[in-house]
Amino acid sequence: MLVAFYTSAAVIWKLGTADWSLSFLTTLDASVNAAKYGHPVEHRAEVRIVWLLLASTLVAATVGIFTALVRRPRSGRRLPAG
Repeated sequence: MLVAFYTSAAVIWKLGTADWSLSFLTTLDASVNAAKYGHPVEHRAEVRIVWLLLASTLVAATVGIFTALVRRPRSGRRLPAG
């Protein structure tokens, strides 16, 4: 799930920032520093970070649930050998 979280976050960031020129680390800084970047940039940065975290968490949970379902032992009796 951790790999799915980080991988999906990287993919979402790469695909979802066509109209956003700030890097990820600058976006993190802008999301908490209105004095330096201004309120409109701060707000857009906050929204991007929140959506990135929500989407990555959703992907990771989906992958975890899918993995648990696939790896779960099948219930029922096995046929005897022979």
